Amino acid sequence: MEMSIIYLPQVSEFIEGFSNDNQIRTKISQMISLLKKNGSYLKPPESKQIGHNLFELRVRTKIQIRIFYTFHLNTIFVLYGYVKKTQKIEPHVLQYVMKLKAKLTNI
Repeated sequence: MEMSIIYLPQVSEFIEGFSNDNQIRTKISQMISLLKKNGSYLKPPESKQIGHNLFELRVRTKIQIRIFYTFHLNTIFVLYGYVKKTQKIEPHVLQYVMKLKAKLTNI
């Protein structure tokens, strides 16, 4: 059964930023469909757990895109997306995503 998915506004804006690149938008769409279909069963190389109930969806195109998400109340919440430029997740990005997740779980 497919899970429901909710995007925080900044993620929708991030994805819309690729409106001129159909290849990237198509790949993002395919990966999100895979996430909806498989939920927490999605594993590497498509997804990786980076913290307690915090995951990154790995979108591999000509650029490396990471989309962070969490599960809450049987729903996938897509928190943040960015273009990966270094080998590791940049600390300020990880801190920001963890704050978004914390706000969500305190609702």
